[in-house]
Amino acid sequence: QAEDGIRDARSSLVGSEMCIRDRTEDVQHATFSPDGQAVAFVTLSQLKRVGIEGDDLRTLCDTSNALRVDWTADGWIWFGENESLFIRRIRETGGQPETVSRLTDKVFSEVLPNGRAALVTSRGSHASVDYEEVGLLDLETLEVRPLIASGYDPRYLDSGHLLFARGGNLLAVAFDAERGRVDGEPVTVVRGVAMDSFFGHAQVDVSRNGTVAYVPGGDRAIGRIVEVDRRTGEERSLPIKAALHGALDLDPRDRILAVHVGDVNDYVWIYDLETGIGQKLPGSDGGGWPNFSASGDSIAYTLFESGRSTLMVQALGSRQPPREIFSHPTNLQVTSWSPDASLLAVSNFAEGRIAIVPIDDPAGVEWIAPDVGNSVFPHFSPNGDWLAYH
Repeated sequence: QAEDGIRDARSSLVGSEMCIRDRTEDVQHATFSPDGQAVAFVTLSQLKRVGIEGDDLRTLCDTSNALRVDWTADGWIWFGENESLFIRRIRETGGQPETVSRLTDKVFSEVLPNGRAALVTSRGSHASVDYEEVGLLDLETLEVRPLIASGYDPRYLDSGHLLFARGGNLLAVAFDAERGRVDGEPVTVVRGVAMDSFFGHAQVDVSRNGTVAYVPGGDRAIGRIVEVDRRTGEERSLPIKAALHGALDLDPRDRILAVHVGDVNDYVWIYDLETGIGQKLPGSDGGGWPNFSASGDSIAYTLFESGRSTLMVQALGSRQPPREIFSHPTNLQVTSWSPDASLLAVSNFAEGRIAIVPIDDPAGVEWIAPDVGNSVFPHFSPNGDWLAYH
């Protein structure tokens, strides 16, 4: 039945394929209207809609780093802005978009048919969302109810199930949308589906009649680390096991590589490129986002524990334990040291702002928000007088 449905859909869309393609550049996260006669999508900077015959192309509003689009039967188009930390919506006819919720540690997936709740995925301490939580966000109270302990990118099925991604597979579990509860244990329904557990997206969609369309593959976030010769382009795979690798940093002498490894319990792996010897950084269990000092003598990383992130500094080659520098109740990442190693430049992803943290005086932390809600990845200039940021 699924094959017949896909065949019928393909034949009906062949005639309009070219005219749509010619007018929709930079498309991401496309979704059908409830009647199937139009498509809404985001580009790098806008939310748009177009008829499936390629007519009536409209720009509805500007967006910033938008992910996920959902068009509901009540005439609203929902989208997740700033990498889905903001849930926004706009009328299908256009107008002024509304901000419904700002999620500090959740990512928007879609709105349930009743319009009262949305499915979300936690975005917390793990580099891999395989180990994060699927939840139900009440759009009135903004409270989140946990649904699934491990998984991401949930989709609601009219059959009364939730479909979600985990470990390169699609799983399903019975779900009562009115009560907002799951029933029983998840079961695997499709193996080998293209997905990315770092960004939290599965290449899958579900039609109203229950047909599931997907791209075969696996978890694209799992990979090997490769060294590339800048002169010849020659690649050499390093003898580090395949895994989900988050942030990488190379010390100033191009000798030591620090890697954030995503796992049930994340950690920092230190690898000596000259000797080929690697080891887990002591004290880094539950941590990640490593960053070397300008001298390469110390490494900073973030430790996640009990809903907080703590900035740690470890002197390499020292038997002394790491130093705790600064703690905060949201996700922090060190992205740069000052040249004299006295300051850390830090991203606060949940709040979209940056901080300067003195190594020896954490009480003197300075929060800088040039663009509130959307400033990340600060980096010191070589003389330490300026910050560049995204």
